[in-house]
Order: sequence, then structure tokens, then C-alpha cells
Amino acid sequence: MATSIANRQLLVQLQVGISASGQPKLQNHLFPNVDPAATEDSMAQVLSALTPLFQSQVYATGHVDTVEILPAASSTTTTV
Repeated sequence: MATSIANRQLLVQLQVGISASGQPKLQNHLFPNVDPAATEDSMAQVLSALTPLFQSQVYATGHVDTVEILPAASSTTTTV
């Protein structure tokens, strides 16, 4: 079986507060329709340009991929 990236989204995770137990309260912002062929460097450049635009503290950045599982190509041939 082979896999292929069906969909890619950029992720910016913001810390919007602190819970009663002291854990950070996080809010995710997803930016869809990213070209699956985009390189790690190009996505990092876009994320570094986006992060100053948020008022809350940026907790994490990254990307989310939806992967499609493709059936294996048959390597046998049939002769009649």
C-alpha cells in the first residue's frame, strides 16, 4: 500500500489563558488549502509571517496532513 497527502493545513496554536489546574488553555487556528507539495521551509516562512498577526501568545505552529491510503499497484500481468 502507498500513501498520498490528500489535504494539508497550516496550524497556529494560541495560548488564550490558563486553566484552574495551571494548564494552558489553547485555541487552534487552521489555514486550509495548502499545496501538498509545499516544502517544510516554505511552510515555516508563512507561519513566521502569520504569528505576529495574533494578539494572543503563540504556543505552537505546524501543519496537519490528511493522508489517503492507496491500494498497491498490481505487479502481475495476466495473459490470455
